[in-house]
Amino acid sequence: MVKWLGIALIVLVSLALVLLGLGYLLKENKAEMTTLKYTLDQQAHQKKIEQQKLLNRKTPPLSQSLSSVEQSLQYVISANLSCQTNKQCVVFKTGRNALGCNVAVNTTGAIILIKVASDLKNTLSVQGCTDRYLSQSTACVKQNCLIE
Repeated sequence: MVKWLGIALIVLVSLALVLLGLGYLLKENKAEMTTLKYTLDQQAHQKKIEQQKLLNRKTPPLSQSLSSVEQSLQYVISANLSCQTNKQCVVFKTGRNALGCNVAVNTTGAIILIKVASDLKNTLSVQGCTDRYLSQSTACVKQNCLIE
């Protein structure tokens, strides 16, 4: 009987030690994840600020207020600047001088802009844009599409 009591005590102590070890590992993992999340949030915020600065630098100054169509196009353009490779960036001709005649967007943004432009074909007209930039190319710089 003492033998079984000893074995049960050893098993319970071993189980308690394993549970304490797992609890400690969980606590350490939570601390690491908290610091990692904080770092990633800071990086995401910094990237967002850089994209906004880049957009403000590349967007021509607006001398007139934008129409609702132009505002929707501008929203799609600004939301679709991110990229990973040069193949993801394309030139889209907006036909609007206020938006920049040609803009660089990712392929998803180009598809959305084509859809919007085809839906609004009657309301969109070329305003102040010429075809002098026929051979423009795009590049993915700092994970943002840019016209070279």
